[in-house]
Amino acid sequence: MDKPTIFISHIAEEKALAGSLRKIVISSFRDMVNVFVSSDPECIPAGQDWYKKVMKNLKNCKMMIILCSTKSIKRSWINFEAGAGCVRGIPVIPLCHSGMKPSQLPTPLSSLQALEASEPLIKERIFQVVAGAVGSSIPEGADFTGFIEELKKFELGNGISSSVIYINYEGLDIYRTGDIVSFDRDESLRYKWDGKKYILNKFKKGREYKHFVLCDYREKERIISIINSTGYYFVTGSGSRDEKDDKVRVWFIIKDKPTSGYAEYINNIEE
Repeated sequence: MDKPTIFISHIAEEKALAGSLRKIVISSFRDMVNVFVSSDPECIPAGQDWYKKVMKNLKNCKMMIILCSTKSIKRSWINFEAGAGCVRGIPVIPLCHSGMKPSQLPTPLSSLQALEASEPLIKERIFQVVAGAVGSSIPEGADFTGFIEELKKFELGNGISSSVIYINYEGLDIYRTGDIVSFDRDESLRYKWDGKKYILNKFKKGREYKHFVLCDYREKERIISIINSTGYYFVTGSGSRDEKDDKVRVWFIIKDKPTSGYAEYINNIEE
């Protein structure tokens, strides 16, 4: 009798995360389950038809885990695989990581019961669904540490912290960092979907710094316009090019009143 298959959907840039999750599920459930990861040579050996293998596993898998980041959710293949699982009526779990929040998932992923990789009981919640799919209980001693460590390494390498909040506003990818805890303790500063209201309500007046990160330097003028319209001002910013996608990340530090040299700074930002 064939073992049930768990399908892990991912983009190429996140294959290390998918591979780590695959190893943990296999080692925890031992010989009870197959885990399919399209980028893993153990799943698709050299010389085999990649597309046919993916389609076969999409048709036969008992559940799916979708690795969801701000980058992956924009890829058509991720949404195609998620849709295939939904049509079949199997459990499909969007697993959010690297700043992506379940509340920020686009349709149709937002209609699914998503999990966040950094939440305290993530192992129990994922393994509970896996156990249901393979018809077993959660194995004793199941360890999720390896995946969490791989996730931290991935986020560090991509300049992302699990405490970063992602905002998609007017088609821009914006990441906010800083004193998250004190913001989130104040009920009046709860997250706002509207970008302008978010800036006005999420930032507490008098803070020494409020960080935004813009993921494409070419879009800086739109960010400047958005932030200026709220009454906040840039203090400084810097950028570095990411060789993977040839985009320049720009870090903007923002205050609630202008400082000397502000106008000159804005006018002298070089491409």
